[in-house]
Amino acid sequence: MSAAVLVPVRDGEGRTVDFTVRAGNHVRAAEWLESSAACTGRRLLEVQPGAAAGGLIDALSEVLDRGHALESYAVDYTEQRADGLHRTQLLYDAASCGGHVLVTWRPARNRTELLSLDAQYIASMGWGTWDLLSGKATWSEGMASIFRMEAGRTLSLAELCDAVLLEDVWRFGKLLTGLLDGEEPPGAEIRFSVRGEVLTLHLVGHSVIARDGLPWALHLIARDLSAQVRSRQKLAVTRLRTEQLAEEAAAERRVASVLREALLPTHSTALAEIGLAVAAAYLPSESEAIGGDWYKCRRLPDGRGASWRPSVMHRDTASAPSPAWPSSATHSPASRTPQAPTRAS
Repeated sequence: MSAAVLVPVRDGEGRTVDFTVRAGNHVRAAEWLESSAACTGRRLLEVQPGAAAGGLIDALSEVLDRGHALESYAVDYTEQRADGLHRTQLLYDAASCGGHVLVTWRPARNRTELLSLDAQYIASMGWGTWDLLSGKATWSEGMASIFRMEAGRTLSLAELCDAVLLEDVWRFGKLLTGLLDGEEPPGAEIRFSVRGEVLTLHLVGHSVIARDGLPWALHLIARDLSAQVRSRQKLAVTRLRTEQLAEEAAAERRVASVLREALLPTHSTALAEIGLAVAAAYLPSESEAIGGDWYKCRRLPDGRGASWRPSVMHRDTASAPSPAWPSSATHSPASRTPQAPTRAS
């Protein structure tokens, strides 16, 4: 634990703006930090420039002004040095002593603990241990973050069971029963209701067995899969919609094909007798177009031929049958009228 005696440095209005290191020990709170003994006679902001951003100067000033001791004051300390950027979390304890401040600081976590914490947040996971004898629960910060709990707060096993969705209670009970029986189940996906939000967690764990063969503690590791589950659900909806659109498009193509075949003219013996031959080809200007111009040829009772050539304005399945309506409408009058027009539109 690093320790130092600090002397306040005040401005013209009597406010504490910095501290001078009067004495210190040779312990380093981190490998890249200097010991307080090596900093004797120097300003605190020169020795620990990251202290200002962490609010340490103001906290130490209150120790002098109010006489209240400072206990485990956490500072997320970041400092740029010649070999790169360094980061650590330091815990400070301080007390006033004859106008000076006696302060100690220590790392809140070692590097392994920091890496473990980063891994929990990156992987959206955490762990918890429940002592079955005392009922005490211990959670990692990652676990508390998953369940939207403040640091230091936990849920008992009973409270954890209450948070499980009713449909998943049997699955969670099966997992706990297996663990308490000394088994190591492969894990299960359990849904929890947390502050009005449904979370899907993948749980694995094991029990701590005493010498008498009975479990005395339960250890669970949870990974939050909620984001992946929501993505899978959205993907399933999109896939279903895509399949529906593909089916609708296929149905439209089938209908269009049938309608085209029905409207295209065929060989007519009656027209052949007056020297007319009719041929047809379907060449849409657009690959997905349906409908278009059409024509109808009929032999009139007086021996002449009549031709109709309307146009369909739209190019979809709903408009494709429209040529059949005027075709049928003009067919009957033309067959009965001796003086039918030679052209209709």
